[in-house]
Amino acid sequence: MGGSIDFNLADFDTVALLTPVTHAADEWVAGHLPSDLIRWGGGIAIDARNVAQVVQRIGESGLSVETGY
Repeated sequence: MGGSIDFNLADFDTVALLTPVTHAADEWVAGHLPSDLIRWGGGIAIDARNVAQVVQRIGESGLSVETGY
């Protein structure tokens, strides 16, 4: 990992926008999220009820998430 950020996360109360930044993050999305996910502005829309679980799974995979951009 080396201190780099793999994902940016912007929380908008009812939905969050998870944006992959690295190639590893793109691969994680392809392998762990449904193919019919909603993309917006380079990011992935995630229902607020699922954000904590998704971020936890990203961390368990050894990737990092930066919040609040």
